[in-house]
Amino acid sequence: MNPSCIGSLNAVLSRMLIVGESQIIPKYPSAVSLIVHFIWVFLRTLIVFSSHYRILKGAHVLVCFTPSFGNEILSLDLFARHKTPANQVAIQFLTDRTNSYLTYAYPGIRTILITPHSQQERGWRNEIILFRKCFHILSQQFCLFHYWDRDSLLESHRQNASQHTNIMLIGSNDGQRLISNPYDHSIYMKLVSSQPSIPHASALPELRQHWQRLLTTYNLTSTSPIAVLALRNKGSQSNCTDAIRSCPDQSTYIQTIDYLIDRGYFVVGLAESRSDLVSSKRYTCVSSVASRLNIPKKLADVLMLTSCHLYIGQQSGPQIIPECRVCTVIICDNVFPSYGGNNSSSLIVNRPITVHSRMIPAEELYSFHADLCFGINYDFHNARFAELSSGQILAAVTNVLEDNASHYVRFPYPRFSRIYYSDNRVFDLSLSN
Repeated sequence: MNPSCIGSLNAVLSRMLIVGESQIIPKYPSAVSLIVHFIWVFLRTLIVFSSHYRILKGAHVLVCFTPSFGNEILSLDLFARHKTPANQVAIQFLTDRTNSYLTYAYPGIRTILITPHSQQERGWRNEIILFRKCFHILSQQFCLFHYWDRDSLLESHRQNASQHTNIMLIGSNDGQRLISNPYDHSIYMKLVSSQPSIPHASALPELRQHWQRLLTTYNLTSTSPIAVLALRNKGSQSNCTDAIRSCPDQSTYIQTIDYLIDRGYFVVGLAESRSDLVSSKRYTCVSSVASRLNIPKKLADVLMLTSCHLYIGQQSGPQIIPECRVCTVIICDNVFPSYGGNNSSSLIVNRPITVHSRMIPAEELYSFHADLCFGINYDFHNARFAELSSGQILAAVTNVLEDNASHYVRFPYPRFSRIYYSDNRVFDLSLSN
């Protein structure tokens, strides 16, 4: 396609978008406005395609999933692991939930950043869904590039692994029922567990300079151990997903931070980790790191996740980066044992579950109470959650760093393949008392 033609097309389509956005859409009834909105997004898709024609032509193009740290790093990692030619391009949508620096962990992937028209979550979600559909149509009709999204990448890896979606029987005393597994996470776990995909920050071109400045600023050496503490405080009644994987009380981690500092670790708090947990030069928050290095906070997030030797936190998207590296990962505070890590070497420290005031050992829980693993029938069993104590968290971290395997059990894989995060090591709290 001639560059002058591309410029003319852009000018025409841009004018059409201005008219459509400011005049057409508000005047039509809702049913018609949906059709007009689809046309508007399709025209914008053509602009993106024509503007980046030289980059997109013949490339394998990933259109990232819903903007969030976990979804985007999962899509990027699947893309990087896919056996495609070197010409890989990722399209990211800039929202308040997007981290545009994630591709720094994958230097072989080029990035196209798109700002949705709407910055309200409902608006940009709908716009992104339509954009993906339109972009997919372009790839099918013109065959100028290869379209990928997270689902198609998972399906491709599934076919390569000759694996199929399972249906399993779960239940205990109250009976049994069938549960299908539409999203077989075990495929991704096997990929992550078998081969690291992200090198240390010192080996990444976009992060190497910031890594050197980090060492200088905080008087560290290249061998100084770094621990990341990513504590979530998003639990609320309106968001049950966050409520079951959040940190009830951050002060329970103070003993662990002190222990790590005594062992020579430089500890950095991510997510909602409080900056006042410990008063020490060896503990700081990522916002302070970003300020001292004069870089954006989201870039500092990626820098610390690609630099750390130890990651401790709740089940959340940022854990995927250290799990894709040679790094020790400990996931704490899960309410439902069906939550865990993406790497078989990750250690899971669930909140204790008691039945009639007796703590259920992990091996018993996974062997005989599959329903409790999914958060089912808690009232039937008279089961209750307890919060992790400072001593239990410290015991788990100590056992990992001292490589004491006597307190670990494993998810009974593949029987529990319905559990998205299976085949992890689980710290059995009943053995640590």
